[in-house]
Amino acid sequence: MPLVLIICTFSSVSWLSVNQDLEISQVQAASYYTELAEANHQLESANTKLSDLEYEVSTLEDRFKEGKDNIADLEARNKELLELNYDLRQKNQSREFKDVAELREYVVNYKHSFTGALPLSGQNNACVMLATAMVKDARKNGYLMSTEIVNGGWHMICSTMIGREIWFIEPATKEFWLAYD
Repeated sequence: MPLVLIICTFSSVSWLSVNQDLEISQVQAASYYTELAEANHQLESANTKLSDLEYEVSTLEDRFKEGKDNIADLEARNKELLELNYDLRQKNQSREFKDVAELREYVVNYKHSFTGALPLSGQNNACVMLATAMVKDARKNGYLMSTEIVNGGWHMICSTMIGREIWFIEPATKEFWLAYD
């Protein structure tokens, strides 16, 4: 009998050891599962941030392309007006303003020559239309005037000369100022 008792005792100890190992394994598995769930959450968060950044990059690329297109349009318009200015100088049909008073009188009395609403399809259309209209009107009235692309290609204003001075004119507000002398 004592032998049977020892076997039974040994079996009980062995069974307790297996249960303890199982409980430890379950605790470790639960810990690993928690770590895995946290890692998945961090991955989802990183993927969301990546998606947001990719959208921002795409938006900035679109705006950059639009800006380049606007600059190209402004440069083409400026070239056209410079060629017109050259043609008029060759024909001696236009002249510089005599003085600031004559420039002031022209700017104060200027009314744009186009009718209807300004196009709003592009960011620069209004300033291009206003500057181009003022240059055409000035030339029609016998004055030399051209356009200038400013603000990194995002805006167009007018320029003219009085003697050796270069004057800038903002057609939208009718402000003018000495740019270079």
